Amino acid sequence: MEDHHVFCQADVQESKVDAVRLCSSGVAVYCLAAKQNAKALYATALVTANSDKLEEIESDLKG
Repeated sequence: MEDHHVFCQADVQESKVDAVRLCSSGVAVYCLAAKQNAKALYATALVTANSDKLEEIESDLKG
């Protein structure tokens, strides 16, 4: 009976480790997607806006 208890505890610990890995992986994927989205938005802004407008936005953000 004690062996079964130890086995179950080990299985639970392994499941927790797997859950943390899965969560960490999900967070990393989310962050990479957000970074790519931000880069795409920035690239679009550079193409569509003139430099004066970008300087105005930069000034407003620092502001």
